[in-house]
Amino acid sequence: MHKKKYFGLTFAIFFMITFQVNVSNSNSDDEITTESIFSENNDFYKDVYNLDSELFNNYTLNIEFFGFDADVVDEVEIESMLDPSYSAGYSSIGTVNLYYDFIFSYASLDDTQALADYILSIATIGSDVGYDIDLDILANDLATGVRSDIFIPRDGMVIDAELVEDFIYTNFFMAHEDDIGYTIYLLNYSIFDTVNHSLEHWYYADTIGYDSNTTITHWYSGYNDIPYKPTLGWGGDHRFCFLDLSARTWYFDWFLNAWQGFNYGDFLHYYYPDMDDFTQTFDPHTPSGKTMLSTYLAEWIQSYLGNVFATYYAADPIGKSYSLQTKVFFNMSDAGYTLDDVNWCLSEKRIFDQLDHDFPWLDWIIDVEYVNLADYPNIDLYIKENIHYDQDGPYINVEEGLFTLLSSQLDMHFNYSAADTVLPCYAFLTDEVNFKWYGISFAGLGGMGWEILLADQYSLFKDGDVSQPRRGMSGVLIHELGHSLGLPHPHDSYYGWGSSFIKEVMNYFSIGENSFSIFFKDAVGRAHTNYFYTETLYEYELAVSIYVASGSPDELLDLRLSIVEALTLSESNYAMMNYAYATTFAVEASTLTELFRYYLDNPEEIPTTVTTSSTETETPSVSETTDITLGFIAIVLTFAIVIIPSIKRKKSN
Repeated sequence: MHKKKYFGLTFAIFFMITFQVNVSNSNSDDEITTESIFSENNDFYKDVYNLDSELFNNYTLNIEFFGFDADVVDEVEIESMLDPSYSAGYSSIGTVNLYYDFIFSYASLDDTQALADYILSIATIGSDVGYDIDLDILANDLATGVRSDIFIPRDGMVIDAELVEDFIYTNFFMAHEDDIGYTIYLLNYSIFDTVNHSLEHWYYADTIGYDSNTTITHWYSGYNDIPYKPTLGWGGDHRFCFLDLSARTWYFDWFLNAWQGFNYGDFLHYYYPDMDDFTQTFDPHTPSGKTMLSTYLAEWIQSYLGNVFATYYAADPIGKSYSLQTKVFFNMSDAGYTLDDVNWCLSEKRIFDQLDHDFPWLDWIIDVEYVNLADYPNIDLYIKENIHYDQDGPYINVEEGLFTLLSSQLDMHFNYSAADTVLPCYAFLTDEVNFKWYGISFAGLGGMGWEILLADQYSLFKDGDVSQPRRGMSGVLIHELGHSLGLPHPHDSYYGWGSSFIKEVMNYFSIGENSFSIFFKDAVGRAHTNYFYTETLYEYELAVSIYVASGSPDELLDLRLSIVEALTLSESNYAMMNYAYATTFAVEASTLTELFRYYLDNPEEIPTTVTTSSTETETPSVSETTDITLGFIAIVLTFAIVIIPSIKRKKSN
């Protein structure tokens, strides 16, 4: 088992060593009410206790064009097609309403040329460096189960997208990194191509497999040794994306033809793969062509807005601790494989390290247990008796009964008292048998509060050879867990698949990625902060009424001030988009409020403390309180881990 030390009581003794805050240290209650603290700077808190308003969630989307003629870009018409507001969630639990202002700008000629020069300096130029998909061969492969070389080599140049992202960050974005909002850079470098398409340019993004530690060269549906992933842009490490609308990719051809079971919507960029194709059909220097260009650009921008910058959809209750429990059913011994051959594919440590890095305010408990499927005869027998066959071999239609069987046995296989939120996962390592959900094969099925994973020897190893690890399941597990946290894919039928070109574990395009992008971490951080902040303010007001009725005991004043300080720091960090800190402080305020209420209900247990006079300690500034509070948190965490016997030590796998 791998788990994070429980931080739920980190502030349990914080009030005994806390510093003075900028509130009078008086016993007079009318000097320290919630209203007096929070309504001084705005009236919002008088009526609504959340961070859900335009006051806190008004962001800017900067749209900057490189290589576009400003005369053919109709900013007013484009903006009229963009949604300025979003309700990121399905209910009041964790829901955040977002509001966007749009700023259009154009890179200078010098900046446009500097980026072009850099791209040329890192590009690989020559024959057969790019690829398109032969759709006839692809269709035949999918119909017959054969896997052929489906790619058509093309002349031109290829560019490392991550290097371009780094260049854009250093030269254009870094100076604006603290701005409140996001940026999308839209590039048009048709100057790299020929009008007849004999020369084109592609970007690519290589990925190292999370579990295999090898470069990803496989693709969906059993394809190996594919060329690099041809992306149109990249992003995910910082709050910007870039997108070269003049570049090429075969990704749209892939999902439009190979994934016809998905409802993928209808957008211009599916049919006009780059700006050359588009402008040869629609002349943007004519009124009708200019209108079509506005639609074309707005659809790209809207895809990123809805699927990336404003994403979040869950309405599930939010907890402080999450237990991710995975039972791995092994059924490959008859094919000559042992547990030692395959147990690299799911790693407690790798999963924990990634989740703890991306969502540090949560207490993560990761358990992975490998068992023999034969020891669970009801599941084993069901699979054996319900195998179907098609051109790709044996498979199970999960929806026909296995789903119901597994759902009915969750309490038997998983410990639902392990954390605030328990996320169970059944993982199957099978001998050639695939799983399908209503006709679509999958490696992971999630979003229902529990998950199903599937791998066989050919997905784990190239050609089933244990010396050639192909794809593990840790990233798949993290992807499905992302759905349980409330995250969608960065594509859908409403906003389209044009926003697929980011580094994101929830992304179908960036196969092999294991990390959540800054955009999706922001989404979860906003929702969790809003939830804990709102709930804490409500509970705090109830506790204050009891506190006053109890005579405002002096021993609890520092604890009360600490709650206020944590809420204030949560609010200020939220406003600066420091969501990890904002959520951490909101969670700590919640824990402190629980302790505050406990002592009010059990006054005989209130410890004796010495309150430092405000004349003895200079009140720190806001920036100083942030630094000092973080320092005290570190001290308290260490102290609490030692003195609280109920806290279990973190174990390595």
